[in-house]
Amino acid sequence: MDFEPLNIENEVMEFDASGSMEDDTATLDVENHDDDYERDYNDESFEGSNPSTSNVFLTHNGEEPNLEPYEGMEFDSEQAARIFYNSYARRIGFSTRCTLGLPSDSQESSAARYDNLRQEAIKYVEEGAESVPIYNVAMAALQEAAKKVAAAKKHGSGVHQSALDNGSPQLQSYSLDQDKEIQALTAELENASQQCEAYRAKLSAVLKNLEEQKLKISVKVQNVRLNLRS
Repeated sequence: MDFEPLNIENEVMEFDASGSMEDDTATLDVENHDDDYERDYNDESFEGSNPSTSNVFLTHNGEEPNLEPYEGMEFDSEQAARIFYNSYARRIGFSTRCTLGLPSDSQESSAARYDNLRQEAIKYVEEGAESVPIYNVAMAALQEAAKKVAAAKKHGSGVHQSALDNGSPQLQSYSLDQDKEIQALTAELENASQQCEAYRAKLSAVLKNLEEQKLKISVKVQNVRLNLRS
C-alpha cells in the first residue's frame, strides 16, 4: 500500500467552515503554526539537556538538515529522538503532540510505561504519518520497545536497566529494595525446601518401619497357621 506524499511546505490550505467551496473566509496556515508552542517546546526540550545531544541534528550554521527517518535509526537518548521527530514534523508540515511523560523518579511499572508509549505511537501513525517509510519507522520503534519491556519482565527487575543507569537515586533505591525483597523470598523458599526434604526423610523412615512391622506380623501369622495344622 502506497501513500501519496503530502507537499504542504510552502502552501496555505483553505477550508470552508460551512461546507461551501465558494466561501474562503476560513483558512488554515499549516506552515506558520503557533510560535509560542514551538518556543515552549524547544525551551522544555533543551532545558537541562546535554548540549552535544541537543545539537546532534543541527549543521554548523545552526540549521536543521533535511534528514529523513529510516528503519533502524538509532538515537543517543529519548530526548534526542523527541527533538528529531519534532523538527521533522515541522519541516514536512504537520504538528506533533507533546504529552507529559512519566518523570524519571516515577515508580510506574514498565507495563504502564509501554502502554503509554504504545498509545502515543498509534496516534502518531494514524494522525501524522503520510508515507510508508514513516509508518515502518514508527512500527519498528514500537516493536523494539515491546522487546525491551518483555526482557525487563523476564529478568524480573521491574525497571529497565537503561532507566537505572540514567535515572535518579530514587529509582536505584527502588531497584535495590526489590532486589532485597527477592533475596529474602529466595531464602525463605530455600528454607521451605530444606524443611520439605527433612519431612520427606522422616516420612520415608516411618513407611519403612511400617513395612518391616508388617513383614514381621506376616511371618508370625504364618507360624501360627503351621502350628495349628500340625
